[in-house]
Amino acid sequence: MRLTVETLEALPALAEAVEAFEPVPGPAGESVARWLRERALQEPQEATIRARLSFGRITGVYALCAAQVALAEEARAELGGLHYRTQPAVLLAQFARAADAEGIGSELLEHAVGATRRALWWIGATVLVVDPFDEATDDYWRERWGLKPSEQRVPGNRRLHRLWTAIPR
Repeated sequence: MRLTVETLEALPALAEAVEAFEPVPGPAGESVARWLRERALQEPQEATIRARLSFGRITGVYALCAAQVALAEEARAELGGLHYRTQPAVLLAQFARAADAEGIGSELLEHAVGATRRALWWIGATVLVVDPFDEATDDYWRERWGLKPSEQRVPGNRRLHRLWTAIPR
């Protein structure tokens, strides 16, 4: 379900579900939960937010927005010989599952990738990117999903690089 200010106003139980969302324990998940409760639905919305609901509970959440990324020549060659170093991208800005919702990470990511592919009808983008929260999430995205480092640093964490993967067509 897409979360907007209007859907929360129309569905008070959904607002309660947002408040009750309990992510996988750890700094990255807790940051997503705090963002969801405190900033995600401020106007204007900076990202499109999707929530996975199960029996009135949020079991997963992600957010997508437009972005860009600096890619090395080798990465651009891998994508078909793209000319410009800075490429248009879709940023998976937030991503978390509920602590008691094991096994939905793949489903949640597949949905995000599907939404990214549908967005290509309206915007140009060559890659899906992620800004890892910390070293642990950097390892997660690289090892679990095969994302690769770009030349661009993560805003707010200069030790890490924005990660990228080709958008499946």
